[in-house]
Amino acid sequence: MIGNPIFGHTLSKKTKFKSYHDFLLKFRKHIDGQGSKYVLFGVTYIFVITIPYIFYFNENENFREKVLYLRGITVILCALLATRPIWPKIIRQYTPFIWYGVLCYCLPFLSFSICIINNGSLESMIFIFISILVLFLLVDWRSSLLIFLWEFYLLYFI
Repeated sequence: MIGNPIFGHTLSKKTKFKSYHDFLLKFRKHIDGQGSKYVLFGVTYIFVITIPYIFYFNENENFREKVLYLRGITVILCALLATRPIWPKIIRQYTPFIWYGVLCYCLPFLSFSICIINNGSLESMIFIFISILVLFLLVDWRSSLLIFLWEFYLLYFI
């Protein structure tokens, strides 16, 4: 085992998964070890995404429709996380994948998409900075970098 006294986590040198179920269990332990707050993020981000948009006025109707569509998907995904305690047990076992999928969409993808649509305005850049900060607060740095690489890949091909 390799221990890191600064961050307090240990990693084995070689991790072999015998099955998909082993991988799922290891991934779930990793996520739960970080202290993920699914419901808290879901409820908080619903308000963070919807309330500023109510007060934001832009003359470009095309921009407004695209952003409303993107933020609507975000609200649906966050509502899915907020209702996690009432999920059926069969769906609850896939919580880590849903958690990373929602984080992947809500934080970097949404902020970079709005920045591209808004032609890199100052508000969009601030939104990107806040999204990066929130992502690094919610997950460890390796997961954050993995999510960013995945997002750049998606944005490049979409």
